[in-house]
Amino acid sequence: MRVLFAFILSSSILYNLYQLLDGQYEIRLSLASFENQVITTINKNSEIEERGLEWQQRNLQNVEQLSEEEEFRLKMQKRMKERKDTLQDFCSNYTTSDGNLHTKKTSMFSSRSSKLTFCIPPKTGSMSIKKFLFQIEGDVDERLNSVGHGKFSLKKDDEFMMKAGENFGHVVTGSNYDFKSRTTVLVARHAFSRLVSAYWSKIGPRKHKNPYFDPITRKIVAYYRGDKDNSGDASFATFVEFVDYITTKRDDPDSNEPHWTPIENYCNPCTIPYDVIIHTETLSDDIRYLAMVEGISGITLPPPYDYTKTKDAMKSVCEQLPESTILQALWKYKMDFASLGYDPFPCLLARNAV
Repeated sequence: MRVLFAFILSSSILYNLYQLLDGQYEIRLSLASFENQVITTINKNSEIEERGLEWQQRNLQNVEQLSEEEEFRLKMQKRMKERKDTLQDFCSNYTTSDGNLHTKKTSMFSSRSSKLTFCIPPKTGSMSIKKFLFQIEGDVDERLNSVGHGKFSLKKDDEFMMKAGENFGHVVTGSNYDFKSRTTVLVARHAFSRLVSAYWSKIGPRKHKNPYFDPITRKIVAYYRGDKDNSGDASFATFVEFVDYITTKRDDPDSNEPHWTPIENYCNPCTIPYDVIIHTETLSDDIRYLAMVEGISGITLPPPYDYTKTKDAMKSVCEQLPESTILQALWKYKMDFASLGYDPFPCLLARNAV
């Protein structure tokens, strides 16, 4: 597997990463322990892929007889099993020095008319998931079409998010919740793709003002450039400054603001017993599958994820990042990569290809 090969080759990179971050981080996992956990998870994924190929061969003769809906259901069942197995395999080897996992708080959103309960980190398609929740309840009006997907309005977005929180939001401490009667869903996205999205919508150059994020970008600019005359686009932090800051200044709460804190911190995937893991990259299909298994009809699916556009954007910004900054980011999001099945190395490879 390409990911396994990359991880084997990465031993020296991870060693350099340890040296780079020594003295800046209280390292929660030893390097050897983390690498062993990742390799164990990847080996398990190889077994899953082999079982998947066997399954495809056994059922090849029946595929022609299946309807499109049945084919879709089988494809999605296989996808969801692989994701859940990856997470469970990681968590079975997971150790932490963070204290009692059962005291961690997780922000959740639960449907009243279905069994679905979500953990929805910002910048993972959260607007689309919350629109889905409103649709389940039959609470649909024009405001659903006026937020998200690039239609920025601070007032409308805030009103939408506040109403979603009031209708569906609650906080779970540890695993103290009746999960057996619910279908728990974790929403995930590739860490670098999420960083790019967070930067352009919250930190990077933009025309509109944002009273919450403007002070953060000004603080980053001041840290790297001091009292220089920063006006126009120069008043905003660059992507390099943003990533370097949030991966090195971990004592600053803004370094773990919800829009870019690791999903491991936000959703506690080794504490909450998640039944389903959906990805931003496959959000339209994943929402369709959830609606199918929950018997929910009349749902307007989110638009397909433009993977090519995001991949190109990731490549462009990765080429800007110094290798040391990429390594710092890999360390910050290491748990997300290992537990959620995302390849951590395209950014580093893109940088080295320049």
